[in-house]
Amino acid sequence: MKREDFLKKVCPTVAFAFFGLSFLESCSSSSEDDSIENDTPDSSAGYSVNGNIITIDINHPTFSNLKSIGGWTNNLAINVILLRTNDTTVLAFSNACPHNGTRSSWNLDENTNRFVCNQHTNISLDTRSFSTECPTNNSQIECYTTAPLDGSTLVVTKN
Repeated sequence: MKREDFLKKVCPTVAFAFFGLSFLESCSSSSEDDSIENDTPDSSAGYSVNGNIITIDINHPTFSNLKSIGGWTNNLAINVILLRTNDTTVLAFSNACPHNGTRSSWNLDENTNRFVCNQHTNISLDTRSFSTECPTNNSQIECYTTAPLDGSTLVVTKN
């Protein structure tokens, strides 16, 4: 029986008492939908969404880390990790960990230039780290298409 089916059938109180919150956090599936909940033109958030196209203003405080080369951010609202690699290039990746779908536990290891999912500290660093090259054959996190920066505007297309 899959963990998800088990949790649906077991009383939540028993699951919390027996496994604890960390078990439940790691039970999401890597097949989670990468879509954004609501298409929104809300410029106050620093981005707008039109179908699978996300337009981001890197001058917005939410995305200010992208102003400098090497800057990165994990945005949970649009489910992407963004990494600025040069004057005109920002790479975009899904922020769903291939192991269990966790979206919020990412770090960038600047020594190895790899994204590290810290949700699973019980497995080796090699297994829970992923290339920051896009596209790449050895990365298990999905890479999205980005257009070259146009001033402060970044356009990401989720494939």
